Amino acid sequence: MTNMPANLLSSASLPLTPLGRAILTVARPLLERPLGLPHLLHAYERTHQDDGSGASFVSRALRALDVHVDVTGSLATVPASGPLLIVANHPLGALDGLVIAALLERVRPDVRLLANHLLAAIPEMHELCFFVDPFAGAAAASRSRAGLRAAHLWLRRGGALVMFPAGEVAHGPVQDGTHADSPWSDTAGRLSLHTGATVLPVYVSGANSRAFYRAGRVHPRLRTLLLPRELMRQSGQQVGLTIGDPLPRAEARAGRHGLHQQLEAAPAEGTAAAVDVTAAMRAAVDALATRPTRERTCAAEVAALPASSQLAVAGEFAVYAASATEIPTLLDEIGRLREVTYRAVGEGTGHAIDLDAFDRHYTHLFLWDRTARKVAGAYRICDVGRLVATQGVDGLYTHQLFRFDERFVRELGPALELGRSWIRPEYQKHHNALLLLWKGIGRFVVQH
Repeated sequence: MTNMPANLLSSASLPLTPLGRAILTVARPLLERPLGLPHLLHAYERTHQDDGSGASFVSRALRALDVHVDVTGSLATVPASGPLLIVANHPLGALDGLVIAALLERVRPDVRLLANHLLAAIPEMHELCFFVDPFAGAAAASRSRAGLRAAHLWLRRGGALVMFPAGEVAHGPVQDGTHADSPWSDTAGRLSLHTGATVLPVYVSGANSRAFYRAGRVHPRLRTLLLPRELMRQSGQQVGLTIGDPLPRAEARAGRHGLHQQLEAAPAEGTAAAVDVTAAMRAAVDALATRPTRERTCAAEVAALPASSQLAVAGEFAVYAASATEIPTLLDEIGRLREVTYRAVGEGTGHAIDLDAFDRHYTHLFLWDRTARKVAGAYRICDVGRLVATQGVDGLYTHQLFRFDERFVRELGPALELGRSWIRPEYQKHHNALLLLWKGIGRFVVQH
């Protein structure tokens, strides 16, 4: 057990020339301390301290490293069964896999990682990982084929698999304060298409030290040598994790091109299809980078609404009515969640956000989870008489569905047009959600 960290620096495990292996063998005693291996050994030993909790190895590892996870998004959206492919960016190294596995195992005890074969030096990782070798060479290709075959079979049998399609720790140009991933391998797309797995995008926030990136400019292998040191640098830190909305097989490709209705007609084995699906996966992950900021902005917009906007309150929920100009960011979130909800039942526009021209001049009655600080559902509503007075019958959404003129509107008298209603999937079994929205509609009627 105590030789585990040293094995990470083994000349046999690293892709080196014969001369490089000889140099490493001689220099290893001098390198272990600068590379943080003694500290890593102590952390590893702490994972074996039995506290009687029965926690998994990944949970014990995070506790030993004193790493905390700040989660944005809900585990309620994670499918509890069936083939699930979790794709994520790769900013930190082994810690990325540990935090994702530790979080998802609460819902999916069958979660496994597609990981660098260097982690095979840790005995406990063998039950958690399928190993691949991202380095060049015939032996590397052979190791990767075996790992990918095992991962493919795991998904086919209905398991959950975490993979980092970049295949290496991010070191590209800085974008929004984070180093960009290397190009993603279309292996992710092929696995999704061949197994019919649902795709779950996850975004990991964080960065390594400047020394890590500088070392990579000298030689890429130096980054690999510094990974244990970078892992220990995260001790006592908080890692941000953003969980996206699942993309069913048809939607993975639709995410970028809106082709979800045509996917089943496309050859699943086609390289072009795999490339498209992989690109859509990466776009979904990249889009999560701004979600924490967006959610904070949405919460601030709700807090800034006048007291009269709050129509009803019950427990953790409140119902508000607001115009588009009062909630510009929240309106985009309503459009995003409207698309997610409709798409889950085979509808939707195929675009990332479902908003139209009517949304800009209608009132939005929405259900707000005050504890989680997020939108749980919404209706679109308008005062028919007022709208027709300013925009004519063409300003009504229902005029797209029925032919009526202003005489009909006058005969109606005071009326409201309601539509585009939804409750996000994780709240649909919460009986208070729909009831409170209806109560909000009743209060809106009374107010007007």
